[in-house]
Amino acid sequence: MARSQRLHWIKYHINESKKNNIDVFSYEDRVKGKNVIRTYIYDIEQEYVIILEPQRSELDYFLLTAYYLNEPGGKKQIENKRKKKLTEVY
Repeated sequence: MARSQRLHWIKYHINESKKNNIDVFSYEDRVKGKNVIRTYIYDIEQEYVIILEPQRSELDYFLLTAYYLNEPGGKKQIENKRKKKLTEVY
């Protein structure tokens, strides 16, 4: 049930159907000892996050995950990433 609650919002946000209270930003995550740039679509009002990773061609993205920020510390973690976001969206 939780997975279905996360997935239904993805297309809605990627198609930019919602215009306000959305923050799209890129952040350099540390994954398995390497720095990896990931793009976040953060719905501030609904506390929902979609994480994308640019393909090597930089023309498309891989969908990594999408979830609600209902876990302890989840919102704080996203807010910290927003503060340290990259100047350009990849």
